[in-house]
Amino acid sequence: MKYKKFLLRNKWILSILLLSLVLHIFYFKNYAVWWDSAVYIGMGKYIFSFGEIGFFEASRPLVWPIILGFIWKIGLNPILIGRVLEILFALGIIYLTYLIGKEVFSEKIGLLASLMLALSPTFFFFSTKALTEIPSIFFALLGVYMFLKKRLFLTGLFLGLAFMTRFVQLGAVIIIGLMVLYLLKKKEMKIKNITPIAFGFIIPVLPFLMFNQIKYNNFLYPFLLQSFMTKYTGWIYNQGFGFYFLNLIKENVLIIFALSGLLLIRIKKDYKKSLLAIIVLFYLISFSIVSHKEMRLILIFLPYLYLVTSYGLTIALDFILREKKQIVFVLLIGILWLTQESLQLFPEQPLEKINQFDVYLIKEEVKDGIWTSNPLFFTYSDKKAAELIYYPLFNSEKAMMLRNKLNTANHILIDNCDLECPPTDNNCEDEKKLLFKDIETNFNQEYFDVKNGCEEYIFSKTSS
Repeated sequence: MKYKKFLLRNKWILSILLLSLVLHIFYFKNYAVWWDSAVYIGMGKYIFSFGEIGFFEASRPLVWPIILGFIWKIGLNPILIGRVLEILFALGIIYLTYLIGKEVFSEKIGLLASLMLALSPTFFFFSTKALTEIPSIFFALLGVYMFLKKRLFLTGLFLGLAFMTRFVQLGAVIIIGLMVLYLLKKKEMKIKNITPIAFGFIIPVLPFLMFNQIKYNNFLYPFLLQSFMTKYTGWIYNQGFGFYFLNLIKENVLIIFALSGLLLIRIKKDYKKSLLAIIVLFYLISFSIVSHKEMRLILIFLPYLYLVTSYGLTIALDFILREKKQIVFVLLIGILWLTQESLQLFPEQPLEKINQFDVYLIKEEVKDGIWTSNPLFFTYSDKKAAELIYYPLFNSEKAMMLRNKLNTANHILIDNCDLECPPTDNNCEDEKKLLFKDIETNFNQEYFDVKNGCEEYIFSKTSS
């Protein structure tokens, strides 16, 4: 009887979750692994093998690599199970969006926002890639929901997990912190309430800081390294200021109602509504200012944006529907939105296939001294990468360093397109040519091919 009541009471959100699950199952294929996914898998193997397998990138947070590494350690496929986990996290995000909408606005707005999110092409596309965006959003939304419910220790704990899954979630942490100060000023919170939030936050963060201090003698090293990489890498993704505004409208034309939603929230001055609006504005403006732009980056504030959009849209529809004759207009809006979403929901993607690098690394004689220009080469092998040629940045300085330690390499796997020189480094191309010349002089070429305009090489010290 209790289950029946639960199902009846939650039938609409459960229907949305079921729709999302069915779409994911329909779309779930053996698609090619993404670069960052390969990095997290490699780091997970490195952590759970105590450095004997995989590789480590110091600029990455550790929660997702630990999860994927544990999956690998117990004998499961981290690619497959990682994708399944991401779908579960995605369903959790949809449900949390509904709960936050219901708490802050109304059940109707929560349902509309969760439906928009479930059918968002960007959200749908990246919820099966085993990347950090989806789990970090789940933890952040859970932290925000706990804050709204005044469960302060869990607020800090889940925000800490979000930050340790993806560093850019620090924005949500800062905004919650500022909101706490605002509520203290209004005497709606007490100083003692800060303690459980801080204690919860520090539980997942402190071990990471201690690890950094021991390993790098600088507890801020990963953050500083990530800041350096953000500044000097990824120039191929540079876009103009209006990139996100334009592409959000291309994805969902109803997003224009976010403007009215933001204005109405500002007028009403409700701290719960204001919290969501501030998160949206903070990320949208800061991401628009930064030159490096990718649609997957908007995932971090997309649930909040759809909540604000649904708020503005609902008020607009309530006003329109006062005149029953306008119901045709509402239906046209709904049809336009569903058509727009359906045309973008299932984009073409390359399927996963074994390549020559995978075949080479499977060989038993390929053991030590493996250099790679791409983390994807190690996705299907339990070997250790001795040198990441691309990391943290391939430039003239990195090329010179590699030439000086070339005698430590036994196997070198290179895709030339992975080693693009920064446009501001005038010496890089010359140093890159010298590096390749030294490799060709001192190593045997085991493999060469050109794919999609990219030159692929495998070199070894001895013929294998």
